[in-house]
Amino acid sequence: MNIKLKIGILSGILLLLLLIAAGTFMQISKPADTLEHQIVQLAGYERNMLYVRGTVYRYGAAGAHIPSSVIGALSKYEPTLVAVEYAAEKYMEKDTALRSRLSGYFTSARSINAEFTTLINDYNQLGAAKPKPFDEKKVETIEKLIGTHVNDFDAVSGALESVAVRYRKQAAILSGILISVTWLLGLFVTWTLV
Repeated sequence: MNIKLKIGILSGILLLLLLIAAGTFMQISKPADTLEHQIVQLAGYERNMLYVRGTVYRYGAAGAHIPSSVIGALSKYEPTLVAVEYAAEKYMEKDTALRSRLSGYFTSARSINAEFTTLINDYNQLGAAKPKPFDEKKVETIEKLIGTHVNDFDAVSGALESVAVRYRKQAAILSGILISVTWLLGLFVTWTLV
């Protein structure tokens, strides 16, 4: 067999094996990327909650009606919770700690949304010339819920991060195995062509 043909076949096989190993690694590392993306989405949701909280209290201190855009901001990020819940569903099946933390987080987030909506609607008093003062009990309830929610967010982000780290470790181990197998197959192909 011609030496140039052997080198061409060997190069083609090695390139194919390396591409297979790279593609497999990309598929293996995808769960960790997905989980990290969920942390980013939840952080965006938390920023929105801070915006709403600050806006509500700012308008309350000024004694002005709270615009409907604030309630719109609350509902705007509700699909984020649904998306995170859907994306993390298959990981929650495998990890009970993640499932319980996400469940607590979603419950507290939705209850805060409902409480803020009620507070804003009560404050604005549809058609009234001047807004009604905040109900102190509702504000205290919301602040307690927010305190719990912040702890839930810390727990969720920690759980998502630990699961992502676990998937990254699995990906690193499997990629090491793939690289070794690719190298051994390359040696075998070289040995058979010589």
